[in-house]
Amino acid sequence: MDLKQIQQQVAQKKKRRFVLWLTSIGVLLVVLLVTLFQLNQNKISLNELQLSQVEWGDFAVKVVANGQFRSRTPSLVTVKQEGVVQHILVEEGQFVETGTPLLVLSNDNLLFKRTQLEMRLHNSQLEYELKNARLALEIVQQEAEVARLAGEYKVVEARYLAQKQLAEQDVVSALDLMATRESLHNLQRQHSLAQRTLASMENLHDKENILARSRITDVENEIKAIERDIEELTLVANEAGQVQKINAQLGENLTIGAAAVALSRSDDLQFVAQVPEREAQRIRNLSQARIRVDGTWLEGDVERVSPNVDNGFVSVFIRFEPTPGLLLRQDLSATVEITTEVLENTLFADRRIANTEQSRQDVWVFDPHNQTLTKRSVNLGVVSQQKVVIVDGVNAGELVVSFEQGRQWRNTPPTVVQ
Repeated sequence: MDLKQIQQQVAQKKKRRFVLWLTSIGVLLVVLLVTLFQLNQNKISLNELQLSQVEWGDFAVKVVANGQFRSRTPSLVTVKQEGVVQHILVEEGQFVETGTPLLVLSNDNLLFKRTQLEMRLHNSQLEYELKNARLALEIVQQEAEVARLAGEYKVVEARYLAQKQLAEQDVVSALDLMATRESLHNLQRQHSLAQRTLASMENLHDKENILARSRITDVENEIKAIERDIEELTLVANEAGQVQKINAQLGENLTIGAAAVALSRSDDLQFVAQVPEREAQRIRNLSQARIRVDGTWLEGDVERVSPNVDNGFVSVFIRFEPTPGLLLRQDLSATVEITTEVLENTLFADRRIANTEQSRQDVWVFDPHNQTLTKRSVNLGVVSQQKVVIVDGVNAGELVVSFEQGRQWRNTPPTVVQ
């Protein structure tokens, strides 16, 4: 082996020792970093602990749900005269008073009939006036005839009296006196007949007036009836309330009896809550309920629970006592708290310490005096209002770590540092 080969072998040995030395240092650094990381991971500050204090007292089990106010029996405004919707004067959700116009319909047949009746009325009035004028003229003429005969009678009567005196003196013959007396009797009969004729004409005039006025009145009554029908083409609110639904569109023909508008009264509202099926199983009729509306609580109770399930939710109907001055309306959304039961003298804590309700699970309990964490097994009850009932395993006043934080530690709790 020459010198060159010996030098190469020495160089290779140095190189292998150097690589081995670097590898050893790298492994030591990795071990050191892992150890430091584990040491840091196994420590937690007091402020980082998610703690909940166990409380003791009466615990109200409540179901919290959202819902809306609904009308029990909407007041329906129905169509009284068929027509086409010409104007819609209100909007859904609008509050109206009794008598407020809601819809205006149009009926050409009624308008045409009114025009015809108005023409009949005009013709009847004109006919009445003409006939009245003609009869009045005839009466005046007859009155003139009566007056003429009365005047002529007086003249003949005076002549008869004068002739009678002259006949006593034999100045006038008895034959002339008889002729004058006969003329007087004829005039008397004519005058009496003329008076009876005048009375008959006046009576006939009165009867024809009554008949003509009756015809005019009949037409006027028909016009009034048509006017009432036309007025009924304007649908008005039959009571004060909120427009719940408008079942009509512009240009639509509505028949008699159709429910065009539905109104709801504020004193006829109920609250309908949508409760998850599982929670609804705990709710009973007459369960106490509180509805929160605009910062105000309405007290009430459960009237009934629907037996039907819709997409996992059950409708719960709640009656309540209205608060003066609080304006409620159809479809107004709100939140309700329904008390299903009250557990007296029980332990409870924040909901976050539990994984599931009504189960047994392990929890970490923090001792503030010794700054230590201890695992315990607790029996959990129902969950309500972000609280969970604790049947056993801890005592009142103790501090329990949240489930999500404690599950990360498994069986080795971290060291609590300040």
